[in-house]
Amino acid sequence: MVDNYVYVGANVADTLLDDVEIHRKIRSASSLLGFLRPRVLRPSTTSTCVKKAVYESMVLGMLLYGSECWVLTSNLTSLLQSFHRRAVRMMNGVTMYHTRKYSLTTNTLLHRLGLCTMQDYLDKRILGWAGHVARMPPHRWPRQMLTSFLPFPRPHGAPQKTFGKCITAALARKHIPAASWFSIALDRKSWRTAINARIASYQPPTNYVGRSIVMCCGSYIQGIVTTQTHHDDGTHWHVALDNGQTTSLSTQKLKKSLLPQGDLLLWATTALQKPSMLKLLWVRKQYGPRWYLGQITGYDTDTRTSEVIWRVAYQDNDTSDYNLAETCDLLLPPVLAKFLEWPKTLLGAAVEKLYRKTTHKGTVVLSFRQKRSKITLWRVQYDDGDLSDYNIAEIAPLLKK
Repeated sequence: MVDNYVYVGANVADTLLDDVEIHRKIRSASSLLGFLRPRVLRPSTTSTCVKKAVYESMVLGMLLYGSECWVLTSNLTSLLQSFHRRAVRMMNGVTMYHTRKYSLTTNTLLHRLGLCTMQDYLDKRILGWAGHVARMPPHRWPRQMLTSFLPFPRPHGAPQKTFGKCITAALARKHIPAASWFSIALDRKSWRTAINARIASYQPPTNYVGRSIVMCCGSYIQGIVTTQTHHDDGTHWHVALDNGQTTSLSTQKLKKSLLPQGDLLLWATTALQKPSMLKLLWVRKQYGPRWYLGQITGYDTDTRTSEVIWRVAYQDNDTSDYNLAETCDLLLPPVLAKFLEWPKTLLGAAVEKLYRKTTHKGTVVLSFRQKRSKITLWRVQYDDGDLSDYNIAEIAPLLKK
């Protein structure tokens, strides 16, 4: 007696669930990915077009074989998305350290390769199969099972997720009306156009035209972003420098050179002349859902570019180096920095948090200094009895205006 067996390339379990099948597909696709990694997918000499074609045809072809009929829960979808994100980072030559240091999002890495999200690939397959079944004659068994139901009352408790719910969710993500999808699917050409519409996950770059930048080419030169152009490798920004020359920068390089707007522009220009004025200032960074605080411990000059670099030590024992534009973007606002000097001024303050679509009110009842990281934390007592500790970057958005 066996619990599961492989039939026509798919694993059939006695529970009729897809967990075993998806885990088996991920193991097989990981083995193939490891085989192709040093030869095709990882080398920088391989073009992005070749990487995309090989990955979609071979790796995703093996991973998503039979996915048209999968009933995907949120946990199973997360497993597939994790595999996809890991493969995308590998093909871009990026590690988790790089994504954390340079704030690289998955959507940016996907855009470089011209790939879609894992949810997009799954929706295309599920809706493609649903449209194929919808065009079958009514006497075919798949066509009859698509709209079948049991004439019995639903049992107590939350029912298991069904293939019909997967179709409904995919239709919503593709912005296809659930009430009229059947009639649209009868026309093969119209249906393919509808399901091939990519989910709007990649956001176009922010418009930086008119912003001031500073570049270090032996000496500091300021300039203004004039225009932008779009190329196959991304958006390029044209900059008019004060010395009369023009240059073109990618979005990533431009962000490293942007100066703050408004009143901070004069302050940032002064910081280049007196780098020591930034020492011991507080900065904040976000990694995942958490905010981490750090202090500027010193500065140095890059021997290659002669650019001033500030060193930051964070509470999680991480150290990072930033230039002027990056440091200005991470600096803790002076209003919040004052609370670090006088933490008791926040005692009794009212806060609000949103948890599972419910707003909970609370009060700051205690301030203390964490022994290991030497960071000031505030303890909040909520109306539901929950106690939570926050640093200044985490508690700031929760404070009632």
